[in-house]
Amino acid sequence: MTTVATASPYAAAGAYRGFTLQDVRLAFHLITAPPGCSVSIEHKDDVAIHFADGTVVHEQVKSAPKSEPLRDTAPEFWKALANWGETVKPGALTTSRFQLYVMPPRSGDIATLVHAAQTDAEADAVIEAADDLLKVAGKTVRRQIKRFQNVPVETRRYVIRNTTILNTDENEYAPLHKQMGSDVSLPPAVVAQAVRYLVGSAQTDARELMDAGKPAILSGDKFKKELQAFVRRTNMQRLLPSATRPDQEEIDAEFVERPLFVRQLELVKATRDQQISAVADFLQTSASKATWAADGLVQASSLDRWDDTLTSAHGTYQMRIAVEHGDKPPEDRGRVLLSYCYAHKEKLDADDVGQEFVRGSFHGLADRKRVGWHDDYKTNLVGEE
Repeated sequence: MTTVATASPYAAAGAYRGFTLQDVRLAFHLITAPPGCSVSIEHKDDVAIHFADGTVVHEQVKSAPKSEPLRDTAPEFWKALANWGETVKPGALTTSRFQLYVMPPRSGDIATLVHAAQTDAEADAVIEAADDLLKVAGKTVRRQIKRFQNVPVETRRYVIRNTTILNTDENEYAPLHKQMGSDVSLPPAVVAQAVRYLVGSAQTDARELMDAGKPAILSGDKFKKELQAFVRRTNMQRLLPSATRPDQEEIDAEFVERPLFVRQLELVKATRDQQISAVADFLQTSASKATWAADGLVQASSLDRWDDTLTSAHGTYQMRIAVEHGDKPPEDRGRVLLSYCYAHKEKLDADDVGQEFVRGSFHGLADRKRVGWHDDYKTNLVGEE
């Protein structure tokens, strides 16, 4: 069967959190489709490639970590064939193609016949196999086979002859990494950033169209230009990309535990909203550190130096505030100190970072009691870890 890419482990767990397999396939087709093509999601099919000459490739996407969707008796296999047979119009029998993408690798005897079929005779062999299977298959499978049998025979032959099975990827991101990695001028770390960017960008653009009640159809040409601009900017500017912002459920779960950095904020009477925002920054910063380490973007020694630099900056601001705001209550001085640290500008080695990473890093230091906002934070937090 068609080989798309070889297996390879890539990012740390959670680096692609929030992306579906359809999002990944949408992004892959956007960067590999020929000029003039567009790609849709949840429109013609799970994903579809729209060529300039009117040809449409319909792709069904199956994530199968614990199932066998290409097995002869798999209902989803026959459902895909039946859907295509019922959907394709007689006038589109020369402009429609079909792909069944399954990940991780799975196989089936009839699926192999479908993939190899090029002639009517080979298609008829699949039709005969379906007839034989109907005699012994279970109720759910029989229903889907019968749907396919009810399609006119010429349409069934056409669907079979024009269906490709894509079933060799151990990891859904392997094709993207292989495609992006073909540019030998790009460091592996930039490739990893680009892959995350392009999947996230494709997902966002598609969701915005869906939310507006429009078909989620994206231009491949436009997308490739945006990706090239991102890669060029990232490769030149060394901007470290932040991890995805945590969702509200994660933030709430962390907040109710009242971690030490939240207790530090309570000591200077920070508002609840400020505490919630701090939790979000802390979680996002932790995720960014893990992702950058997994991608080889940042070394542990660099993060140690970063912490030392921020600790020193905190001490400098503290001395300044003691002079300028010494007459104010410790809670007020603590909030001023917090605002100074929030606005602090610093590079991580030679790399720019987002300001949420600066804030989250200060909260990480506060969580380890290396810094604090209240003058007497160590005394007030004795015994707390």
